[in-house]
Parts: sequence; structure tokens; C-alpha cells
Amino acid sequence: MSSKTKKAKKDNVKVKLRKGRRVFEKNIVLAEGEIRKLDDMENTLTEDKQKVLTKIEGNAKAMKDLVDTYKNKLCKNVHEMHDRNIVEIHKLKTIIKEDLERYKQDKEKCEIGLKKQDVSKPLVSEKKVLKMMSDSMDFSDFKQANVKLTKVMFEAKKIFEDDRRMKELIGGLETRIETLNEIQNQIEKVATIECPLKEVTALAWNRENDEEYWACYGAGKDLISINTEDGTRLQYITADFRIDDVTVLHDGTILTTSPDSFCIKRIENFAGDGKKRTRTIVECDIYLHGLTLSLDGAMVVACGTDTPNYAKTKPKVTTIIEFSLQGHILGRIPLQGVSGKVYRIAQNTDFNYVLTFPKEGRVYSMTSFGEVHGYLLQS
Repeated sequence: MSSKTKKAKKDNVKVKLRKGRRVFEKNIVLAEGEIRKLDDMENTLTEDKQKVLTKIEGNAKAMKDLVDTYKNKLCKNVHEMHDRNIVEIHKLKTIIKEDLERYKQDKEKCEIGLKKQDVSKPLVSEKKVLKMMSDSMDFSDFKQANVKLTKVMFEAKKIFEDDRRMKELIGGLETRIETLNEIQNQIEKVATIECPLKEVTALAWNRENDEEYWACYGAGKDLISINTEDGTRLQYITADFRIDDVTVLHDGTILTTSPDSFCIKRIENFAGDGKKRTRTIVECDIYLHGLTLSLDGAMVVACGTDTPNYAKTKPKVTTIIEFSLQGHILGRIPLQGVSGKVYRIAQNTDFNYVLTFPKEGRVYSMTSFGEVHGYLLQS
């Protein structure tokens, strides 16, 4: 090997090392920035937790104080009413006891008057004595006292039929969830590519080789591999069917859907130009349109409808279906309150699914339960 060739290789290595050093310097700055953001987020979470706990404890204490005040007032009313009744009863008992004593004395007088008098020289006649005795007594029947007494009736009812009212009083944690920070997706790459006189209808990033994208133009049969560094074509594939959407697995495998079909197809053994062999890995019971790879790369996710997108009728059911990499169905997520001609699907960094509905001019963010998390309107 000539010295000139050795020098050229050495220079190439140095260029590569310089490029690597710049990349690592940028990565260090970004990583340090992310750590600072996470530290700030941790402090914010701790402060917010303490605020929430303080608020909950304050609301609970205020409610307890209110309950205690109301309880003390009720207990005081019960005690006062009871004391008034006892005083009235004691008064009545005193009166009845006095009457009882008088009844006993009058009964004794009656007993005396009924006995035969044995007096040798009475000062007054017996008749007059008996009359005086009878006049001093009240022969009326005993009358029951009519005293007005009140009694407290307290029924221990169930205060809350459910715990909803209690949560409202203390403060329900589930009433509002506030996002701590807005997720902003950083732009990873910007590339200018040469396009034919057709619109890009499908685009997928090869995660195995981040310098390569696959694109389809005009929903045709051709897939073109594009270098994101300089926008040049690397290779292209001509399939035996029209391509709707495309995604690329971590190992570089290409999966596609075709317009208004029930299938997901796998393109195999591609190298260079020309037609390639395809194999169907999914045959579904609904029309499949948009296709994406999950964030963790463990699932292939498609969005589908009960009627074709190219039909005049609007679909009634729109569903997200999760497949294994081998094509087995892992889960179905029917969308709630959302239906229409869905076009594309992707998984966001918050793990919600983002779907586009170009006919309605909307982009929906859907949870894994099929509920609307948010949406954007076409301006």
C-alpha cells in the first residue's frame, strides 16, 4: 500500500473522528440540558404534591370543624331539652307527692269517722263532727297531670348514598388532570429530496438506518429509498399492488397496506431495483389504511374502517388494531364518538395514537381506550 493511500485513509479517519467529536459535543449539551429539565420537573412535582396534600388536609380539617360544630350544637339542644323535661317532671312529682300525702290524711279521717264514737260527754254532737270532717276533704277523683313534655327523636340516616358528595366536599383528585409540561418533539432531521410530479402519499423512516427513508408517490406501486443526508435515491422497489401506507421495522423489514384492502403485506428479499416478492402477514375483517410501528418497536398498529375509504358512504366504525410483528392480533380499540375516512396513524410520545381524517379536516389524539384525548382543526 502506497504512502499516499495510507495518508488518504488516515485523513478519512480523522474526518470521521472530527465529525464524531462534534456529534458527541452536541449530545453532551443536549443530555445535560435534559438532566436540568428533569431536575426542574422533579422539584415541580414535589412542590405540587405538597400543595395538593396541604389543600386536601385543609379541606378535610375545615369539613371536620364544620361537622364538630354541628355535632356540638345538636348535642347541646338534646341536653337542654332533656334538662327542661326533667325540671317539669320534678315539679309534677312534687305536686303529686303533696296530693298523695293529703289523700292519705283524708283517708285516715274517713277511717276515724266510720268508727263508732264512744264519748261519754261529747262537746258537740257526732253528726256535726262528721260534717266538719267531710267538709275538710276533697272527694273528687284523681286527675292525671297534663304536663307538656318534648322528646328528641334522632334517626341515624346514611349521610351519603355514595362517596361522590364526600369527594366533592374534600376535593376530588380525578376532576382535572393538568399536564406538567408540554411535549415538544424536537426536529431530528431536515432533508430536501427530489420528488416526481406526484404528491408523497406515504413516508417511513428506517430506524435501523436513520439516514434512509422510504417514500411512495401518488399511491402507486413504487417505493423509493431516499438518503436524508443529500436527498438522493438509494434504491427503489416496484410492488405488484398499489401502496397505501408503509412502515419499516427495526430490522429494516418493509410492511405496507394497499388502498381499501384487508391485508398487511411484507416485502421480502429486496436488494437493488426491480420487482420483489411480497407475502401477506395479516388478513383482517375491516379495511386497513394507515400503518405505523409502536414506539417500542414491539407492535405494528393499523387504523381501519368498516367501509372503503374510496367509497361514497362514510364509515360508521373506525378501529385501531394492534398486531404482533408476526401479524397476530393483540388488541382492538374501537374509537368512541369518532368515525370517518381515516388516513394515517402514528403513536405519540405520550403513547396516545394520532389519527388523521383529511375529509373532516381533523387530527385526533386517541387514548388506548379509544377515547378522544384532543384534536386539531384544519385552519
